[in-house]
Amino acid sequence: MINLENLKLIGSGATADVYLYQQTKVIKLFNNKYSLEAVHYEASIAETVSCSAIAAPKYHQIVSIGDRSGIVYDYVPGEILFNQLLAKPLQSISTIKRLARAQARLNATTIKGLPKQVERLASLIKRTDTIPEYQAQILQAVKQLAPAEQVCHGDFHVGNIIRHHQDFFFIDWMNAYSGNAEGDLLRSYLMLISPFMPFEMGPLKRQGFIAYKRLLAYFYLREYLKVSGICKHSLKKWWPIVAAARLQEQVPNEELWLKNIIKKHLKYLGEWRAT
Repeated sequence: MINLENLKLIGSGATADVYLYQQTKVIKLFNNKYSLEAVHYEASIAETVSCSAIAAPKYHQIVSIGDRSGIVYDYVPGEILFNQLLAKPLQSISTIKRLARAQARLNATTIKGLPKQVERLASLIKRTDTIPEYQAQILQAVKQLAPAEQVCHGDFHVGNIIRHHQDFFFIDWMNAYSGNAEGDLLRSYLMLISPFMPFEMGPLKRQGFIAYKRLLAYFYLREYLKVSGICKHSLKKWWPIVAAARLQEQVPNEELWLKNIIKKHLKYLGEWRAT
C-alpha cells in the first residue's frame, strides 16, 4: 500500500499532482473529482504510446491512494521547457525551432491503437455551448476530414515537454489521437499566440510577454512548415475546428479571441469539399 506522506511532491496541475515514487518513477495522482473512467482512458493511451519508440515516459500501472486514483510512469529527469524559455530567452529561438522539428518528426510517425481524430475533435466541439450558430457547420467539416494515421499529441506545448540535456520528452498524452498533422500543428501554434497569461504581470510586461510568445510562434510555424512540406494556406480551413475544440477548455482571456478566429476563418471550411 502506498503512503502519500512518504512521497515527494514535484509538480502540480489543474487536475493532478505529481509525486516522486521509488526514485525512478512518478505517480500522477488525480484529484478526487477526476473520474476513474478518465484515468483509465489516459492509461490506455499511455500504454499504447509506451509500446512505441516515441520519447515519452513509460507507463506502468494505475494505483489508488485514499480516494484518489493515479498513474505510475517512469521518472524523466530534466526541466519543463516553458521554464527554460523564460530563463534563457537568448537561446529561445534555436530551442523553439528544435521543438518544431521534434513535433514534425512525431507527427510523421504512426502507431496503432490511438483514438481517431474525427471522434476526438467532434467530442470536444460538442462539449462547448458558446458557438451554437457555428457548431453544426464545424462538426460537419470534422466529418469530412480525410482519414490519416499520423500521431498527434493533441496538447503539444512547452508546458508538456521535459528537456533533459539535448533531448525532449513528451508528457500528458490524454488528448492524443491519430489523424492529420495539420490539426496538431495548429493547436501548438494557437497556444503560442494565445492571449492567456500564465501568471500576473503589469501592462508593459504583459505586452512584452505576448510579443515574445508571438515571435516564438513565428519561428515555430516557419520551421515546422519547412521541414514537413505542409502548405501554410492549407491550415486556414483548420482554424475554426481547432479554435472550437479549444473553446471547451474555458481558458481565461481566450473565449472572445477564439470566437473571432472562428468567424474570420469560417469561410475556409468549404475547402474540405474541394479537396
